[in-house]
Amino acid sequence: MCKKFLFVMIMFFTAYCCSAQSVSDLFREFSHAENVEKVNLNCFIMTLVRPFMSSASLHGMKVRDIKVLDLSECDSLIKREYSEMVKSVDDGFYETIVQTNDGDETVKVLAINDGENIKELVVLTTGNDATYVRLRGSFNIADAQKFAEKH
Repeated sequence: MCKKFLFVMIMFFTAYCCSAQSVSDLFREFSHAENVEKVNLNCFIMTLVRPFMSSASLHGMKVRDIKVLDLSECDSLIKREYSEMVKSVDDGFYETIVQTNDGDETVKVLAINDGENIKELVVLTTGNDATYVRLRGSFNIADAQKFAEKH
């Protein structure tokens, strides 16, 4: 009886990890992992901080929400689980802009755009320096490229 229960639990856990995940599920799942560094600057905080930020630091990008997870200090098991979930990200709202694979490292750039401007940009990386970056606001590709080149 115990072996059957254990088998069912392992199958349930495997199915859960391999099922399609959304971008929000990734943040929710790993924001409380051990040794993760998390930054969540929501609209309210960004409104308070905006007067103290120089507009040159964002290169004209109108960002209203920033979420960042740094999993580089996490256990390898957590990084592996994160990597599997990134591979199965299937959120119908996002368009994949770029995806590259190099061994066990993957970089995925997803975006939601309204034709001319990007409303949301998500960068997911796996491997030793696993990270999650999600920017919400209104900016164009040129603004994002300038920001990426500088930082």
